[in-house]
Amino acid sequence: MMVAQHRANKNIPMALRVFGDLLKRGRIDRRTLLLLLGNHGPETATIKAVIGREDLSDSVKLIDGVSDEELIWLYKSCDILLAPSLAEGFGLPVVEGLLCGSRVVCSNIPTFREIGGEACHYFDLYSEEGSSALATAICDALTKPKRKAEDLDRFSLEEIARKLMTVYFELQEGSIEETKRSETVALHPAGS
Repeated sequence: MMVAQHRANKNIPMALRVFGDLLKRGRIDRRTLLLLLGNHGPETATIKAVIGREDLSDSVKLIDGVSDEELIWLYKSCDILLAPSLAEGFGLPVVEGLLCGSRVVCSNIPTFREIGGEACHYFDLYSEEGSSALATAICDALTKPKRKAEDLDRFSLEEIARKLMTVYFELQEGSIEETKRSETVALHPAGS
C-alpha cells in the first residue's frame, strides 16, 4: 500500500515499476494488489501511463478518499506500506503506518530516518542498483516480522496538543511582556 498524493516527490512511478517487476519475476504472489491511496495531482497522468505500460491495471488500484476508520484498517491489514519519496517535509503516512503496526519500506531520507528509527526497512534511492534496492527492501521486509517502533508517543494527539499549548502560552506571555514594555516606554520616554 502507498498513501501519497500524486506528486513528483512521492516517486510513485518508480514504485509501480518495481512492483510490476516483482510480479513478473514471481518474487511476490501474482495476486498481490498495490493500493495507491491519495488525491489526484500533477503526476496522475504519468502514474496512469506507467500502470498501462507495465500492464498493471488489474494489480494496482487508485483510491481517492477513505474514512479514517478505513485508513486505519488498511494500515493494520497491509503487508507493507511503501514510501519511496525523494523528499518529504514530514512523512505523515510513515508515522500513521508505524502507529498502526504496519511494516514500512521507505527511502533512506533524513525525514524518514528521524521518524522511523530502526523500525523501517530503508533503501537507498541513489544506489547504483537504483530500483532494485527498493525491490530488495520489499522482499526482505516480507520475510521479517513487523518491527516495533520506538518513541512514537511524540506523535500522539495528546503530545502534539500539549506542545502546541506550551507554544501558545509562551507566545501569549511574550506578547504580554512586550505590551508591558511598550506601556512603560510610553509612560517614561527616554530623556524626559
